[in-house]
Parts: sequence; C-alpha cells; structure tokens
Amino acid sequence: MIEINGAKKTLGLALIIQNETDDLYKLFNSFTNLDGSTPFDEIVVAWNGDNPKTKEILESFGCKVLDYEWIDDFAHARQFSFDNCSCDYIMWLDADDSLKRKTGGDLLQVVQEAFSNPRVYSVWMPYDYDHDKDGNVSMTLWRERILKRDTHRWKGAIHESCLPVVDGCNFRTEKVFVGHNVDHERVKRSGPRNLRISKKEYDKEHAPGAVQDPRTTLYYAKSLHAMYEYKEAIPVFEEYLETSEWDDERYQVYLILCDLYTRSKQYHKALDVAGLAMRLKPMYGQAYYAFAKIYFHMERWDEVIHYSEIGARCQCPMDIMPVDPTEYSIKPLLLYEQALFRTGQAEKYTPCNRDWFKEVPFQRSVA
Repeated sequence: MIEINGAKKTLGLALIIQNETDDLYKLFNSFTNLDGSTPFDEIVVAWNGDNPKTKEILESFGCKVLDYEWIDDFAHARQFSFDNCSCDYIMWLDADDSLKRKTGGDLLQVVQEAFSNPRVYSVWMPYDYDHDKDGNVSMTLWRERILKRDTHRWKGAIHESCLPVVDGCNFRTEKVFVGHNVDHERVKRSGPRNLRISKKEYDKEHAPGAVQDPRTTLYYAKSLHAMYEYKEAIPVFEEYLETSEWDDERYQVYLILCDLYTRSKQYHKALDVAGLAMRLKPMYGQAYYAFAKIYFHMERWDEVIHYSEIGARCQCPMDIMPVDPTEYSIKPLLLYEQALFRTGQAEKYTPCNRDWFKEVPFQRSVA
C-alpha cells in the first residue's frame, strides 16, 4: 500500500498463466524482496492450464488463482485478470517476463510519482523484448504497464493492446522496465497458435458487411512473417498500408517490406519502400540503414557509404515503435566498413567515424 496525495492506494499485478514452471520463479524473484514481500497488494492470475505444479507455485507466492477457460483471445483473458483485481492501480506482466530496475529505481516510487498527477492514467515502461546470443537487446519498445483502475479496456485477440475509455495522460519512466526471458523454442511453438488466431480474426473481419480494423490485418501479416511465410505475408502487409493511417506502424511495415523485397532481390521495390519510410520519419535512422543494406546487396558501395553516414547521425526512436538498437550501431558499421574497403577508402575507417555509430541504446544498468 502506498500513499498518494494523502490517500492510501493499492497496487495489483494481473497475470495470464498456462503451464509454466521455471519461468514463474524468474518472474516472481524479479520483484520479491529478501524478506519475501513484494510491491503488490494483490496478484491475480487467470489460469488456463492443467499442470498442478504451476498452480502450486502460484499459490506459494500468495497469488489469487482463478480458473479461466481459454477462448483464443488474449484481450479477453487479460481483461478477466484485470476485472478480478480490486486494486487502485494494476500492473500486467507475462509469465516469461522479469521486472528490472535501474540503479536506484523503485516501482512504488514510480507509481507514487506518476499518479500524484490526477490526470495520469497509465505508466509506460520500456520492454526489452529480444536479445542476441551475447545478451544485447535486439528489440525494445515502450508498453503501457500500470493502469489506473477502470480507465482502459483490453482489445485484440492477438497482440492485444489496452485502449483508454476516459480522458487522461501517460507517464513514462526508464527507472523501472521489463525484460523478456526469451525462449526461442517456445516462440517456435507459439507461432502456429498465433497464426491460427490472427487468421481467424482476419477472416472474420473480411466477411461481407464486417467492419475492418487495419491492425487485425497487420497482426495477420506479422504472424505469417513470424512463420517465415514471406510470400504470403507481402500482399497482406501491402493491404494494411492501403487502409492504415497510423504513421508509427506504417513506418514499421515499410521497413519490413523493404527487407522482404530485398530478400527476394526485388531491389527497385525495396528502394521505393525505403524512400517512403525515409520521407515519413526522416529523423530516424532505420530507413537509411535499409537503403545501405539494399545498395550493399546491389554492390553499389558509394551509396552504402553515403546512407550509412547519414543514418549514423540520426536519433533513435523513443516512441512506441519496436526498435532494434543494433541498427544504430554494429549493423550499419559493418556495412560501412566493408564498403570503405571495397572502394579503397580504408583510411577513412578511423576511431572518429566509428564513434558516429552510437553505443547500443537501451543497454541499461540494472540494480
């Protein structure tokens, strides 16, 4: 329990759990203090599994475990866990997540600071979603993590998001963030399930008279992409671009299509799409890296050097877009280095221009 503007407030945690075991220890140990206490006044679990060991672990950590019948709808499950939490503020995590803190970061202090402003209805934190073999972050994005009770509703059978139902504002913090404990074998196993759910939602919205949501099309395209069904994914991504007006997601899709066209050696199409991305968000570096990568495959070394140098001076996005930090560091640097050597300009490869390619962002020091 915490005090905010003179009133006692409570913080809850909402989880969706199936049959996980080892991941649960990582999750709970990430926020459990040495004396066994946690920042949460209540932990509510929507449990849709059949492993008694899972339930035993959850109950050992004091969770309120509720049986939940899975209906292929993540938003429904997430909302169920929220509706059964009685706290003033509710955080959500997945079974394979861990709560992390920068040195000096404290979750309850963040909650107190954020919600001392009565207009704030959500706290956003970075989500370090994927890592390379050396442990460096290879995908990070901002997510809504703590929500004031009854201010949002979950939407989306797959890749669910939380939409506000009242007016308010967001609070961002990097003092506390979430790390994803990636298990690539589990990701492979979940791919067919995600494709099945997204295809079902896509077909439902494409029935006669149905209202279409561009994001349903996007999630279906991403599910195809995740299953390496690139040929099938391309027209669905293109369909999304015909209907969407959200610039952040359009930028992402331009970059994905650029990569797919490059893989299939459709270089002119890839260049066209990279140009659309660059014009949409010229301040970000990913589109310039995309140009450098296309020209690298075309063996046009001067263009590789040109676009690598431009991208190296660009800022890294700090909005909700997923970001691969290595696209601002090692990846363009490798292209740049090889292009210089291919053109007999090895002397230009100096510590000075290596510094153009910034240190990998989002490599956070944790307590």
